[in-house]
Amino acid sequence: MNRRGDVGVTLIELAVVMAIIAIMAVFMAPAIGEWLENYRLRQAAREVSSDLQFAKMKAISTGRYCTVAFNITVDGTQYSYVVFPDYDNDLVLDTADAGDLDGDGDQENETTDIFKMVSINNSYRHVAIDTSKDGDGITFTNNRVAFDAKGFPRSGFGNGSVHLINSSNNKGRSVVVSRAGRIKIEEY
Repeated sequence: MNRRGDVGVTLIELAVVMAIIAIMAVFMAPAIGEWLENYRLRQAAREVSSDLQFAKMKAISTGRYCTVAFNITVDGTQYSYVVFPDYDNDLVLDTADAGDLDGDGDQENETTDIFKMVSINNSYRHVAIDTSKDGDGITFTNNRVAFDAKGFPRSGFGNGSVHLINSSNNKGRSVVVSRAGRIKIEEY
Protein backbone atom coordinates (compact mmCIF):
# COMPACT_ATOMS: atom_id res chain seq x y z
CA MET A 1 0.00 0.00 0.00
CA ASN A 2 1.55 3.27 -1.15
CA ARG A 3 1.03 6.31 0.89
CA ARG A 4 1.10 9.73 -0.50
CA GLY A 5 4.67 11.12 -0.31
CA ASP A 6 6.39 7.72 -0.35
CA VAL A 7 9.04 7.81 -3.03
CA GLY A 8 10.99 4.85 -4.27
CA VAL A 9 12.40 3.03 -7.23
CA THR A 10 11.30 -0.39 -8.30
CA LEU A 11 13.76 -3.09 -9.21
CA ILE A 12 12.54 -3.00 -12.82
CA GLU A 13 13.16 0.75 -13.10
CA LEU A 14 16.66 0.29 -11.68
CA ALA A 15 17.39 -2.53 -14.15
CA VAL A 16 16.22 -0.38 -17.11
CA VAL A 17 18.45 2.53 -16.07
CA MET A 18 21.46 0.22 -15.63
CA ALA A 19 20.85 -1.28 -19.09
CA ILE A 20 20.73 2.18 -20.66
CA ILE A 21 24.01 3.14 -18.94
CA ALA A 22 25.66 -0.09 -20.14
CA ILE A 23 24.55 0.52 -23.75
CA MET A 24 25.86 4.09 -23.63
CA ALA A 25 29.21 2.88 -22.26
CA VAL A 26 29.60 0.42 -25.13
CA PHE A 27 29.16 3.21 -27.69
CA MET A 28 31.35 5.71 -25.83
CA ALA A 29 34.38 3.46 -25.26
CA PRO A 30 35.86 3.89 -28.78
CA ALA A 31 35.40 7.67 -28.58
CA ILE A 32 37.22 7.78 -25.25
CA GLY A 33 40.08 5.72 -26.71
CA GLU A 34 40.36 8.05 -29.70
CA TRP A 35 40.31 11.09 -27.41
CA LEU A 36 43.09 9.59 -25.28
CA GLU A 37 45.32 8.94 -28.32
CA ASN A 38 44.79 12.51 -29.56
CA TYR A 39 45.50 13.83 -26.07
CA ARG A 40 48.85 12.01 -25.94
CA LEU A 41 49.87 13.47 -29.29
CA ARG A 42 48.84 17.00 -28.26
CA GLN A 43 50.75 16.68 -24.98
CA ALA A 44 53.90 15.44 -26.72
CA ALA A 45 53.75 18.36 -29.18
CA ARG A 46 53.21 20.78 -26.30
CA GLU A 47 56.21 19.37 -24.45
CA VAL A 48 58.48 19.77 -27.49
CA SER A 49 57.16 23.30 -28.05
CA SER A 50 57.61 24.16 -24.38
CA ASP A 51 61.17 22.83 -24.33
CA LEU A 52 62.06 24.82 -27.46
CA GLN A 53 60.60 27.90 -25.76
CA PHE A 54 62.63 27.06 -22.64
CA ALA A 55 65.83 26.89 -24.72
CA LYS A 56 64.99 30.25 -26.28
CA MET A 57 64.36 31.86 -22.88
CA LYS A 58 67.49 30.28 -21.38
CA ALA A 59 69.59 31.72 -24.21
CA ILE A 60 68.10 35.16 -23.62
CA SER A 61 68.54 35.04 -19.84
CA THR A 62 72.12 33.76 -19.90
CA GLY A 63 73.31 35.65 -22.98
CA ARG A 64 74.69 32.34 -24.38
CA TYR A 65 73.52 29.96 -27.04
CA CYS A 66 71.18 27.19 -25.93
CA THR A 67 70.86 24.23 -28.28
CA VAL A 68 68.24 21.54 -28.79
CA ALA A 69 69.69 18.46 -30.51
CA PHE A 70 67.25 15.87 -31.87
CA ASN A 71 67.84 12.12 -32.26
CA ILE A 72 70.93 12.16 -30.08
CA THR A 73 72.74 9.52 -28.04
CA VAL A 74 74.09 10.47 -24.61
CA ASP A 75 76.06 7.91 -22.58
CA GLY A 76 74.79 5.09 -24.82
CA THR A 77 71.10 6.04 -24.45
CA GLN A 78 69.11 7.28 -27.45
CA TYR A 79 66.97 10.37 -26.78
CA SER A 80 64.42 12.13 -28.96
CA TYR A 81 66.07 15.40 -27.99
CA VAL A 82 68.41 17.04 -25.50
CA VAL A 83 68.41 20.68 -24.37
CA PHE A 84 71.84 21.95 -23.33
CA PRO A 85 73.88 25.14 -22.88
CA ASP A 86 76.14 25.52 -25.89
CA TYR A 87 79.17 27.18 -24.33
CA ASP A 88 81.28 27.13 -27.50
CA ASN A 89 78.40 27.83 -29.96
CA ASP A 90 79.15 24.78 -32.13
CA LEU A 91 75.75 23.04 -31.73
CA VAL A 92 77.54 19.88 -30.59
CA LEU A 93 77.13 18.37 -27.14
CA ASP A 94 80.75 18.42 -25.99
CA THR A 95 82.13 16.39 -23.09
CA ALA A 96 85.15 18.60 -22.37
CA ASP A 97 85.13 21.31 -19.73
CA ALA A 98 84.55 24.77 -21.16
CA GLY A 99 86.20 26.61 -18.27
CA ASP A 100 84.76 28.67 -15.43
CA LEU A 101 82.59 30.92 -17.59
CA ASP A 102 80.38 32.34 -14.85
CA GLY A 103 83.05 32.89 -12.20
CA ASP A 104 81.55 30.56 -9.59
CA GLY A 105 84.66 28.38 -9.32
CA ASP A 106 83.08 25.41 -11.15
CA GLN A 107 84.03 24.21 -14.61
CA GLU A 108 81.17 24.47 -17.11
CA ASN A 109 80.57 21.34 -19.13
CA GLU A 110 77.82 20.93 -21.72
CA THR A 111 77.28 17.25 -20.91
CA THR A 112 77.03 17.65 -17.14
CA ASP A 113 75.02 20.89 -17.47
CA ILE A 114 72.28 19.38 -19.69
CA PHE A 115 68.93 21.02 -18.96
CA LYS A 116 66.66 18.24 -20.21
CA MET A 117 66.80 14.85 -21.96
CA VAL A 118 63.56 13.52 -23.47
CA SER A 119 62.56 10.22 -25.01
CA ILE A 120 59.13 10.93 -26.52
CA ASN A 121 58.15 7.33 -27.23
CA ASN A 122 58.89 6.38 -23.60
CA SER A 123 56.91 9.33 -22.25
CA TYR A 124 53.89 9.16 -24.58
CA ARG A 125 52.52 5.77 -25.61
CA HIS A 126 52.32 5.33 -29.41
CA VAL A 127 53.85 8.79 -30.07
CA ALA A 128 57.20 9.16 -31.82
CA ILE A 129 59.06 11.41 -34.25
CA ASP A 130 57.49 10.81 -37.67
CA THR A 131 60.36 9.49 -39.78
CA SER A 132 58.11 9.34 -42.87
CA LYS A 133 58.23 13.15 -43.06
CA ASP A 134 61.31 14.92 -44.41
CA GLY A 135 63.57 11.86 -44.16
CA ASP A 136 63.90 11.63 -40.41
CA GLY A 137 60.99 13.78 -39.19
CA ILE A 138 63.20 16.78 -38.39
CA THR A 139 63.90 19.65 -40.79
CA PHE A 140 66.49 21.55 -38.74
CA THR A 141 69.97 21.50 -40.26
CA ASN A 142 71.86 18.57 -38.72
CA ASN A 143 68.80 17.94 -36.49
CA ARG A 144 69.77 20.86 -34.24
CA VAL A 145 68.46 24.30 -33.45
CA ALA A 146 70.22 26.88 -31.28
CA PHE A 147 68.84 30.14 -29.95
CA ASP A 148 71.02 33.19 -29.48
CA ALA A 149 70.96 35.85 -26.75
CA LYS A 150 68.18 37.72 -28.61
CA GLY A 151 65.98 34.61 -28.93
CA PHE A 152 66.54 34.10 -32.64
CA PRO A 153 67.40 30.71 -34.11
CA ARG A 154 71.04 30.62 -35.14
CA SER A 155 71.60 31.64 -38.75
CA GLY A 156 71.77 28.61 -41.01
CA PHE A 157 70.25 26.49 -38.28
CA GLY A 158 67.10 28.58 -37.98
CA ASN A 159 63.66 27.71 -39.13
CA GLY A 160 62.60 24.10 -39.16
CA SER A 161 60.20 21.65 -37.64
CA VAL A 162 59.81 18.41 -35.76
CA HIS A 163 57.04 16.06 -36.90
CA LEU A 164 55.32 13.84 -34.34
CA ILE A 165 52.92 11.00 -35.10
CA ASN A 166 50.65 8.80 -33.06
CA SER A 167 51.06 5.35 -34.61
CA SER A 168 47.74 4.07 -33.27
CA ASN A 169 45.63 6.57 -35.25
CA ASN A 170 48.17 8.04 -37.75
CA LYS A 171 47.47 11.60 -36.69
CA GLY A 172 50.34 14.03 -36.62
CA ARG A 173 51.47 17.37 -35.27
CA SER A 174 54.43 19.50 -36.27
CA VAL A 175 56.28 21.84 -33.94
CA VAL A 176 57.57 24.65 -36.14
CA VAL A 177 60.23 27.28 -35.39
CA SER A 178 60.20 30.31 -37.71
CA ARG A 179 63.26 32.36 -38.72
CA ALA A 180 62.14 34.97 -36.18
CA GLY A 181 62.08 32.38 -33.38
CA ARG A 182 58.31 31.99 -33.20
CA ILE A 183 57.33 28.49 -32.07
CA LYS A 184 53.95 27.03 -33.02
CA ILE A 185 52.18 23.69 -33.31
CA GLU A 186 50.41 22.63 -36.50
CA GLU A 187 48.22 19.61 -37.16
CA TYR A 188 48.84 17.49 -40.25
